[in-house]
Amino acid sequence: MTRLALNLPSLVTSPLPLLRCEQVRDLTLSQIQIACLLANAFFCTFPRRNSTGFTSEYANFPGINFYTLFSPDQAPQFESDKDALSLSKCKANKLKCIFHYFKRVLSDQPAGCVTFRRQQLEQPYEWSLKDCTLTNLKIDNKGRIEDANENTLKVDFANKIIGGGVLSGGCVQEEIYFLLCPEMMISRLFVECLQPHEALVIIGAERFSNYSGYSDSFQWTGNYYDVTPIDSLARRKTYVTAIDALVVRKYSDQFRPYALRRELDKALAGLLQGDFDTDSCLAVATGNWGCGAFGGDKSLKSVIQLMSAAVTRRDILYFTFGDDKLGDRLIELHQQLLENRTTVAQLWTCLCNYNQLLKNKAINERVTPLFKYIIEQFSSHTP
Repeated sequence: MTRLALNLPSLVTSPLPLLRCEQVRDLTLSQIQIACLLANAFFCTFPRRNSTGFTSEYANFPGINFYTLFSPDQAPQFESDKDALSLSKCKANKLKCIFHYFKRVLSDQPAGCVTFRRQQLEQPYEWSLKDCTLTNLKIDNKGRIEDANENTLKVDFANKIIGGGVLSGGCVQEEIYFLLCPEMMISRLFVECLQPHEALVIIGAERFSNYSGYSDSFQWTGNYYDVTPIDSLARRKTYVTAIDALVVRKYSDQFRPYALRRELDKALAGLLQGDFDTDSCLAVATGNWGCGAFGGDKSLKSVIQLMSAAVTRRDILYFTFGDDKLGDRLIELHQQLLENRTTVAQLWTCLCNYNQLLKNKAINERVTPLFKYIIEQFSSHTP
């Protein structure tokens, strides 16, 4: 790893461009260039990236040096010594993923490339005017997004600071994805904080590890041999779109029109057709986006993703992560909307009306669940 890091001047011969806010721009790196840069990040050789103050040069960029992964956790006070021990084991398993990655690339040097593309909506989308109907939906209650095949665009439930807590204590969907595919981590070197209308698409990242568990129970479980086909640009046909959801402080706030529009625009930015070297429109592999630590409502986020996929004409493979009840209700809703040829514009109006219902409800008054409310609104419509 030391020799790899010291080989930087011969592998990366010019400064890397930064993928800044409000810019649509690509950066393609070879896998060995990425490995070299990550080795330097491991040894913390990017000194100008250690300052985290608001006025620092890279204040709007993620941290890239690995010292945050090596150091003790400073933040929350743990409820028990057992909790502290669990987090320590989580970091140890993160390091197992990283060391395994370096072992693989140093024993058998990869010859491919990875592309990082920052993309955006040029202007706010007029959701109230879209007359397109929904695309196909398939539910998977047991699988995982990262295991979906190469004919999918996989959603990274991202933090606006790309990679989230991958180099610290965080270990949920995005962090786990970056640990399985460490080449994705290098985006933290050059991708500025994502804006509400922006997304990051990563094409070609190779997977190196298997795992079990989630959050504090995360464990590296061994080698993964990635057999994903290679495209004409020497990239694996692996397509990941990173979109960050709103952090929900108050449940009802996520139904307000500004919040609905923000989430719809963000999802749409992530599903725009990119440089995928394929003639087909990739289905989107997704799930309960923004519904864990970010506090989003599963029913609402699933409807938002149905609407965004409809606009881009992508089918959806939806992973419920064991929530069979959600899967059944989502299928029922989808079938009802298809039968009535419900449009995206009609769904937008329905969501806005539901927000008004929440605003007008009396204290302690029970409100109809969102799926039931939508079905009732369209059950009497005829195609």
